[in-house]
Amino acid sequence: GSASFCLWRVAPHSVTVGPVVLRDDVTLELHGKSRSGHFLLSIDGRSKSLPHGRKLILHKADYTLPVVKIPPLDIFCTLREKMLWGKDRRR
Repeated sequence: GSASFCLWRVAPHSVTVGPVVLRDDVTLELHGKSRSGHFLLSIDGRSKSLPHGRKLILHKADYTLPVVKIPPLDIFCTLREKMLWGKDRRR
């Protein structure tokens, strides 16, 4: 398969509109619009207010970043460990 990236709106008002998945060699040009004169751009947990009409160019970076993967948590293992279930408490 080919590499891809995903665009997803923050707090979408319509559940019928999902993420947009694109090939990673695509370049997007977006033009921000707002009735208030500014719009909020949020990327990877950071936000910035930009003026109406601001052009945004999105494309894949020339570098990659390592991602930390955390194994799925098992609530029952966590409870056993925290509550000392199955452990001899007399020691």
